[in-house]
Amino acid sequence: MKNLSHPPMLWRRMGLLISTLLLSSICLGQNLVFNPSFEDYNNCPDQWGDIIESNGWNGPLEGVELFHSCSQDFNVPSNWLDFQYAYDGLAYAGLVVYENQIDSLDYREFIFGNLTQSLTIGTKYYVSFQVNLAISGPANYNCCASNKIGIRFSNNPTSKQINNISHVYTDVVIMDSINWVSIRGSFIADSAYSYLSIGNFWEDSFVSSDTINNQGYLSYYFVDNVCVSTDSTTCFSTLGINENSNSPDFEMFPNPTSNFVEFKFHDFGEYFVKISDFTGKIVEEKVLTKELNTINLEHLLNGLYIVVVNYQVFKRLIINR
Repeated sequence: MKNLSHPPMLWRRMGLLISTLLLSSICLGQNLVFNPSFEDYNNCPDQWGDIIESNGWNGPLEGVELFHSCSQDFNVPSNWLDFQYAYDGLAYAGLVVYENQIDSLDYREFIFGNLTQSLTIGTKYYVSFQVNLAISGPANYNCCASNKIGIRFSNNPTSKQINNISHVYTDVVIMDSINWVSIRGSFIADSAYSYLSIGNFWEDSFVSSDTINNQGYLSYYFVDNVCVSTDSTTCFSTLGINENSNSPDFEMFPNPTSNFVEFKFHDFGEYFVKISDFTGKIVEEKVLTKELNTINLEHLLNGLYIVVVNYQVFKRLIINR
């Protein structure tokens, strides 16, 4: 009678095949960036240039900041540079991508990061990261918005050569200081890269900028949620904090404004609106509805204010007369 049971070697081969398939399915959609949102840290940041406190990240001695909710001066959301919630989690990084002073030609700062595994030559990778222009903090350093912010991959853990080459970058001058803006793209790996650098790798003559503050001299951006993957959906479909479906749906205009602000709510009900100045002092509180939707601002000084609706959604409001 023929023995129909599988021999032990066949079972071992089947087990190896199943393990390989499971491992492949796990690795397919993973983000290859270690600590992609800068949240895991050694010590809470308390000074300029503390990006080294974020596990897996580094920067030049002269700069690159870590902002984290655990910190006082380098806090998320309120810090020296701006008032900005993280795109994801409780932290983000910050760096200078351009400087407009004549004696600081091609001055840059770069963030250096590790990949969890080396890239495979000939494989297509999808890349994305979020940026936000920092313009409104009491430090008042920022002069302008700029372009050419990007990512470059290398086998050098601190690659910062300015040679007009980035694997993924933007030609658009990013002026949004309220929302996070996604810089994204793809490339085919031509080397087994193990590291990435974030910054502006282009000479000043290739950089475009728009002035927003004549007193400042830096173009400074926050960076969050860095992603590298062989799966486009891993890097190109992450939801941001402003896309929370449970938050009130409304529009606020005009902004900038001079004497009043009007709210357009898309649903009926009452909305508790709180307006604070940059120090956190509440300067106006009011309950609005779809019909009663205007707040008088004549008593407030020029400047930046934070508007919070129902303790969930915040927007920046600029008064400029």
